[in-house]
Amino acid sequence: MSRNKGPQINNTSRTFTTRDSVGIEGIANTISADLCPVVNTVTPRPYYWAFITWCYWKYYQAFGIIKDDEVKEFIRKQNYFISLGNLIAGNNVVGGFTGITNIESRNDLQQESFAYINDYIAGIGAMGYYIPGLETMDLVTRQDVRNGIVVETFKEPHLKAPRATDLAEAFDSVISSTEYYKQYLFENSVPRDVLKKLGNTVQIDMKGFDECKRLLIQYLFERDRLEKCKNYILWIKDKCGIEASSLDICRKVFFDTFSPRADNNELDLSLKDTSRGWEVLVARQYFTLALEVIWTYMMNQLMEPMTKTEWISCCINRQVFSYDINSPLNTIVADSRKNAAEIEQLFAEERSAKDKRSFERGLTILLSVYNRLNQRKDFNEHQLKYFDYGTGGSVSFNEVFKVIEDYKNRPIKDFLAYIMLHFLINQHLQTAFGKMLDNRDGYYIQEMDGKYIAVREYGWFFQGNRMVQLYSVMKDLDVI
Repeated sequence: MSRNKGPQINNTSRTFTTRDSVGIEGIANTISADLCPVVNTVTPRPYYWAFITWCYWKYYQAFGIIKDDEVKEFIRKQNYFISLGNLIAGNNVVGGFTGITNIESRNDLQQESFAYINDYIAGIGAMGYYIPGLETMDLVTRQDVRNGIVVETFKEPHLKAPRATDLAEAFDSVISSTEYYKQYLFENSVPRDVLKKLGNTVQIDMKGFDECKRLLIQYLFERDRLEKCKNYILWIKDKCGIEASSLDICRKVFFDTFSPRADNNELDLSLKDTSRGWEVLVARQYFTLALEVIWTYMMNQLMEPMTKTEWISCCINRQVFSYDINSPLNTIVADSRKNAAEIEQLFAEERSAKDKRSFERGLTILLSVYNRLNQRKDFNEHQLKYFDYGTGGSVSFNEVFKVIEDYKNRPIKDFLAYIMLHFLINQHLQTAFGKMLDNRDGYYIQEMDGKYIAVREYGWFFQGNRMVQLYSVMKDLDVI
């Protein structure tokens, strides 16, 4: 049943935002960014750091000034023709090019000449996600700072010499050999044979861009945290034969393989802190999903107006449990110690099962994370700060862990009711209200005369992991 056209009282002229309806997913993103700077979950191809740098450099070289709309159009056009050239050349690795699907669908690859189609993406599309990384690598800036004072702020990034210039010139030294570069760089129509040769020269896996690779390796891994992440990926591959190439592999390896509570503790001591950080990150993702599994079931029960109390009671009464929920919480805490494989199985069951055990699965995962992290002595001071991330505006580990401690001698159903009211219903309302202040709508439920009804459908999903993208970056740069 679709409910996205319900009585959207708070959504008369706002854009609806589907992400993070309960306001708890951002904590994992924050931890991930701290562990792995520069590379994020949508920047898997280092090619774009070099390509965008070159575009800014070449545009400035040609026109002597950076104009926002015009430089973006230049970036879009170069991406269009290079991507098209790769399609015409029949290159196997084309999936990472921004807008490649639209480019392919809107062209007959056998025609003799190709005109630029400027609306194949909005703005510069996913390429925009690479620009913060350029700033972090100190290749571009949005400010003119002199003697510690910001003299001017730029709408578009400006290159910082000599680092950016070196990278741009390295890219230019390869593409400049093409006829496209020499005759069609600023044109809107290009012959097929010219594009085919361009596609054979400039490819997204950076084949032949050795100097660009060398510089990007230098710029990326001069940061200690990213260097440690790189070494962790290499160690896992070399010593364990495991490649961090997918989300499920990363979750299982980071949560279990080198935990002090796992069987395999043969981890290089220099990687201990890095390993612990990623263990906490995956734990946070499991923690978040445990709450979202419960929230998803709750949303599916709100088919008619109910008060908060009625809603909570309805959900608990409709669930099936393998234990007595009138028993103290402490009776199930000790037995909730699932490893990554077992937690993944619970999520798989939740995806497919219709057995009304969402609360039991969510609670089992939540308590497994509690048992994994609580009272550990091997986390450093910085990692322990992650446990407080979310306090006051989201939901932190420590907030939930304290409630678990406080409710150990109280009925399980009372603990569930507390979680549902404070960490889900009220947290959602607080999150949606914050979005509304930013002229966005994030309400999945609406209140009318003291009762609530669902107006949007909701479903949980696994969050990304930057190490997957870092692994891809390392492969393109020949580091792995």
